[in-house]
Amino acid sequence: MGYTLKNFEYWTNAFGEITSVKMAGVDYLRWPIQSRLSENYLTNREIQDITTNLAHSFQFIEFIGTFKSEGVLTSPMTQQFNRAFVFIGGSMIEALLYLCLKNKFSEVKPNSQFTDLIEKAKSKKRRLFGDDYSEVCSALTDIKNLRNRIHMHRSRDKNGRDLGYDFGSFNQSDVIVTRDAILYLIETILGDDTDDFIERYEGVLGC
Repeated sequence: MGYTLKNFEYWTNAFGEITSVKMAGVDYLRWPIQSRLSENYLTNREIQDITTNLAHSFQFIEFIGTFKSEGVLTSPMTQQFNRAFVFIGGSMIEALLYLCLKNKFSEVKPNSQFTDLIEKAKSKKRRLFGDDYSEVCSALTDIKNLRNRIHMHRSRDKNGRDLGYDFGSFNQSDVIVTRDAILYLIETILGDDTDDFIERYEGVLGC
C-alpha cells in the first residue's frame, strides 16, 4: 500500500513494513552543485564522489526529517534526530567547505581535516565569504566543536568536568545553525541567481 508523507511517498507490505521510498533523486540534489565546480583544481572523480555523497546525505536527512515534521517521533527520537543532523550535517559542511576552497585555491589538500579547512577559510576570508567571513568562520568552528561530541562513552574529562557528549545536549538551535551553514556554503558555490536551487535544498533540509 502506498502512503504520502509531505516530501516523499513510501510503500508498505502486508505487515506494515516499509518496502520502498520515493524522495528527491540523487541527480536532482547533485547537479546544481556539480555544475558550478570547475576542474582547474578539483578532479572529475572528486566532484562526482563528493557531490554524490552529499546527495545521499541530503536524502537521509529528508527521510528522517519528514517523520520529525509529521510529529511521529518521541522526544528521545527527536533528540536523536538533532544529534544525527549535527553529525551528518557537520560532515556535509566539511565536504562543502572543501569544495568551496578547492574550487578556487590550488593549495588545498584532499586529506585536509575540518580544522585545517576552517583555518584555510579564515586565511582566505574576504576572497571566499566577503564581508560575512567573521560570522561564517565562527559558525563553522562552533559546528566542528558540536560534531566532536560523537563519543557517547566520554561524558566527563579526566578532571571530572562535564563534556556534554550525551545525545540530550543537542537541541533545535544546533540543527538550525547547522542547516544555515549548509545553505550558506551551497550559495557560495552556486554564486548569483541561485534562489530556485536554494529552495530545492531548503525543502529537503526542512527543520
